[in-house]
Amino acid sequence: MRNFIIGIDLDDVLVDFVSEFTKICNRLFGKPELGTLPIDWDWSNFHLTQAKKDAAWKEVANTENFWAKLPIEYGADPEIVERLSEDHELVFITARVPSRGWSTEHQSKHWVHCNMGVIFPTVI
Repeated sequence: MRNFIIGIDLDDVLVDFVSEFTKICNRLFGKPELGTLPIDWDWSNFHLTQAKKDAAWKEVANTENFWAKLPIEYGADPEIVERLSEDHELVFITARVPSRGWSTEHQSKHWVHCNMGVIFPTVI
């Protein structure tokens, strides 16, 4: 029997999404500087027009299995997540846009399994 249900956000908690999105913007438009973190949900300090931000998101959507290939967030500890999964039901939470390839849910489950050691992860 599982003790608790624990919800864990994926992006920028376990998964390093921001640095990959920053790389896309930098490669396409020369800004922002690599390592820049957004200061708000509109990425306003990236100094990109809405059309350019939309183009960057389109790049995400057109990348085969984008969500399955992201790096682990700095400081995220796969051993802790794996140990938590032994006694608790973990639910991984995300609001990702679809990308080419597997479904977003399948990409997310694949990432959690391969990077955090959870055998049958639940992703919503």
